[in-house]
Amino acid sequence: MRRVLFVAVLVTMLLGIGSVAFADEPKTDGLAPIYTPYKWSQLGQVWWFFAGGFFPGERVDAWMYRPATAAWNVLTQQWVSGPWPLKSDIGPEGPNWGTWWWGRSVGPANVNDYIAPPEDPFALFQTNASAFRRMNLTAKCDDVADPGCQDPVYLFADSFGYYYVEFMQSRDEVWFPCSFPLKWKCNFWADEFTYVFHSPDLMTYECLGPFECLSWPKDPVMNAVLDPRDTVSPLEVHIQGELYDFGSAYYIFPFEVRGMSWKWQDIDF
Repeated sequence: MRRVLFVAVLVTMLLGIGSVAFADEPKTDGLAPIYTPYKWSQLGQVWWFFAGGFFPGERVDAWMYRPATAAWNVLTQQWVSGPWPLKSDIGPEGPNWGTWWWGRSVGPANVNDYIAPPEDPFALFQTNASAFRRMNLTAKCDDVADPGCQDPVYLFADSFGYYYVEFMQSRDEVWFPCSFPLKWKCNFWADEFTYVFHSPDLMTYECLGPFECLSWPKDPVMNAVLDPRDTVSPLEVHIQGELYDFGSAYYIFPFEVRGMSWKWQDIDF
């Protein structure tokens, strides 16, 4: 009985310590993350994630993150393109869809044409990576107004150490900087001699009926001037438990963002 009590107290203490010290982004100085198979997605889609290897009842969090594709050179005061950053369970991946990504210089365009300088151009080690955005704290329903509500937020692993979470990949410029639909920031004149082709690889819209579906697919027959839909963006979903320092799991789900998925009510004229 004393052993059971001791273990219970120890787990409670660890959970308490982890809750206080748990950072706003995942830790990286412990066990190597588990990379999952490589996928493509469109912003606006709802994805669900199910993973094991956590402690029973452990607090778990999920973040969205755009890894760096360009770094700021303080000496030249210019952005320098980097390699495609995603990798999966089989190693480096992509881009497998599209030919251009946010942060790449190719052809007549330069990464500096469409990424503004940082606020502090003399700070070292700056990149165009995003901050980590926690995605599992958005309530699905109000458990006070609806007592029958189940799992208003996805915060804990189950009694077997499995964790489930679902959320929509949010549609904003953090993950796909072209923006859409009424604040278009791609395919534009950078100066009087330079036109930047930088637009989605795939856009889809909700169907109003069997013959009323709008879409904006990439057409491989058309050339880049007439059909420049070739931009993709890297995206990662990080899932980590608060007891990561004690051997809990850490997962990274890589996604290649090709564009956005929109419903008619999303377009506010």
